[in-house]
Amino acid sequence: MERSEFEIKAAEIKWAIDKSTNILLHLHPSPDPDSAGSVLALAEYCESLGKKVTVIGGDSELSDTMSALSGFGKILPKSYAEIDPNQFDLFLILDSGSVGMISKKGEVIFPAGMMTVVIDHHATNIGYGQINLIDTEAPATAQIVYELLMQWEAPISNNMAVNLFVGLHTDTGGFRYLKGDGVRTLEVGAKLLSLSKDAPKMVLDVDRTMAKGTLRYKALALSKVEEIVGGRGALVAVSYDDLEKNNISFKETEGASLSSELLMVRDWEFAVTIVEKEKGHVRVSLRAKDAKVLDVSKVAEILGGGGHPAAAGALFVGTIEEVKSRVIEKISELIGGQK
Repeated sequence: MERSEFEIKAAEIKWAIDKSTNILLHLHPSPDPDSAGSVLALAEYCESLGKKVTVIGGDSELSDTMSALSGFGKILPKSYAEIDPNQFDLFLILDSGSVGMISKKGEVIFPAGMMTVVIDHHATNIGYGQINLIDTEAPATAQIVYELLMQWEAPISNNMAVNLFVGLHTDTGGFRYLKGDGVRTLEVGAKLLSLSKDAPKMVLDVDRTMAKGTLRYKALALSKVEEIVGGRGALVAVSYDDLEKNNISFKETEGASLSSELLMVRDWEFAVTIVEKEKGHVRVSLRAKDAKVLDVSKVAEILGGGGHPAAAGALFVGTIEEVKSRVIEKISELIGGQK
């Protein structure tokens, strides 16, 4: 993105924040630390300006994985369908590639009196807000929020820096998955570290919040690994009944990063994890080693989801069998090979 364009968008967003009184932010379904960290940092900035800020957790039950983040306790366990959007004059929508990533529990309608600002890095985002800052060269929304704060010459507190660093660290896989030459992102990471002595410890704290049920889930899921598309990739499908039999809550499957771990296997080019959240509601996670070989965002799109070429996901209403069939068929279409 050209710097002049970024400056224009940054000024527009600052204007929207300055003229607002009641601001809404949210976490996308199955939120990750980039979603939470970006939202909490921007929320703190808005509060520093004297704004009334409300952060909702969205559709998913809040995971303990991110409970160490500063401000996490202020997140209301409500979805967009459970609030009155007419109470807000500004909705800052972060890390959500489509309206469906705001909520899937009902139709998302923006009232006329509420301005919408979309800040995101997903290439699939068509820009559905009144103001849209979509930077596909940024590997994480946390990086965009940091650059906005710099553009506004805003002070970044220790807590804001920690939340942004954790978001950036997570979405880049510990700075392993970068965009372009990665220099820009590594510079942002270094600057955030210089602003917070607590960031490295927080990364460890987030990584060390695994519940016992999550470990049971990983063991169960790994016992169900199957090769698909002629052995080019791996797929895991865990049913709601499987979870119940092993005393595992869906919340404990969140943040398990199983798809990423499966890619550690040398011979597998992609990995698919399918978990039945409740009867007829399925979460799908897709990862690819090389997005030029397989763009998993195109696979997620057929399920009503989206994401990045190398990492995508969806929440699908239907059965595990339907998901498996569609995923395998689409991957076979995209890269060829035996189903």
